[in-house]
Amino acid sequence: MWGRTVVHVHRVSWDGRYIAGPIHESERGEVGTPLIVPRFGAHASRADISATGTLPLPAAAVPGSTTEIRRDILAAARAEFAEYGLAGARIDHIAQNARVSTEVLYAHFSDKAALFREVVAADRDDYFGALAIDPEAVAEFVGDVFDLTQSHPEHTRLITWARLEGQPRMDFEPDGGAAPQHLLTAIQGAQDAGHIDSSWAPLDLLVMLFGIALAWAQFPDASSAWNDPATLATRRAAAIDAAKRLLAPPQ
Repeated sequence: MWGRTVVHVHRVSWDGRYIAGPIHESERGEVGTPLIVPRFGAHASRADISATGTLPLPAAAVPGSTTEIRRDILAAARAEFAEYGLAGARIDHIAQNARVSTEVLYAHFSDKAALFREVVAADRDDYFGALAIDPEAVAEFVGDVFDLTQSHPEHTRLITWARLEGQPRMDFEPDGGAAPQHLLTAIQGAQDAGHIDSSWAPLDLLVMLFGIALAWAQFPDASSAWNDPATLATRRAAAIDAAKRLLAPPQ
């Protein structure tokens, strides 16, 4: 007679289901005794456990598709890594903010370093994807990067953390990832049309334009605050002017 048998949840599957198993004789209780599911605080009796031994999450905690789960984890991880870097970030914080268990998180990302790599790669793609170069106004690109850096400082923080963590140890691509081809194509087009100096290699020129745009963000003085509109406008204009001088075709 198993009228006193209950089960407990001991692990989580890749899709967020709790997997049930028998508990020790000394821990058995009456039929209908509530079962507390870790992390989400769900309650269930034996009658709630399916024949396959799985217990669905409560409605408020049921995850969506695999794509949605990964999206939520990456979003939470981006905020955590931008704030604390790889070493300081905590997986339990990321899981909590993504509304998944740590077991589900690890089912999608093998370890914290793998998650960090994916976050940095995704952030890089988002960063470059938000930018475009007008071949007839290449210098204005510097202003766009300046604005993006101000409105989304997490990009700069993640790039900085990735460098501090060390690319070889993190197994990044040796050159830091593929260059944004749409930006290089625009620069090449501007050079072919005679709008800018064609003596530069497009990639070298792109890197220098980023350097000009990010100069204030990387300036080694914490007092150079980015919160005064007039100061920001002056710095932005100076960056664009510097880019124009760099880009000007030789006379």
